[in-house]
Amino acid sequence: MLKADNISRTFVRKHGAVQALSNVSLNIEKGEFVSIVGPSGSGKSTLLLALGGMSSPNGGTVSWNNQSIYNWDLRRRSRWRGSSVGFVFQAFNLVPYLTVYENVSVGLALADSGGKNSECIDTVLAELGLSDRKDHVPSELSIGQQQRVALARALVKKPQLILADEPTGNLDRETGKEVIDVIKRQHTTGTTVVMITHDPDIARSAERTIRIVDGKIET
Repeated sequence: MLKADNISRTFVRKHGAVQALSNVSLNIEKGEFVSIVGPSGSGKSTLLLALGGMSSPNGGTVSWNNQSIYNWDLRRRSRWRGSSVGFVFQAFNLVPYLTVYENVSVGLALADSGGKNSECIDTVLAELGLSDRKDHVPSELSIGQQQRVALARALVKKPQLILADEPTGNLDRETGKEVIDVIKRQHTTGTTVVMITHDPDIARSAERTIRIVDGKIET
């Protein structure tokens, strides 16, 4: 379903070139839950962005259902991300002047919603315990509530693939467990999940763990 084949990614910085990924290959099957672990600066986030069509590798291919996503034009790749991929970031990336309801509605606006409407938003907010916060802006929420809004935005379009970058990194342990429980419930519906984490306990929530060090997958 999702495949990286010998992908490399190099960034040019003032002090010289930095190779973030070096000939990375992996296969992620439909409906699988995979965690990616490794030290800070090892290339985890770069790999996730490459898998999500957000950062073109300098070499190699990333394929979705046997189609190379970086051979698509930008519009097609954007449509794919909007309809099929749910991103969850450590920084939440909520729009500060939009309400909870409006932030979640962005998830549908970016997707080919196929008739999904406000009922879908109300349903996902209820599932995440946010119904009584839908008219609040992010600054009026706790950190845990903000992360749940970010999850709701990713889940409302019922994506085939969830890419989560340290989704519990800013949370206390109990709130982090609640967030992982939501992701695990979504996985049971058949959604493929790829999650970056530095926490070994969180990593064990996945079916398989991949470790990356210095831009390479340890075998």
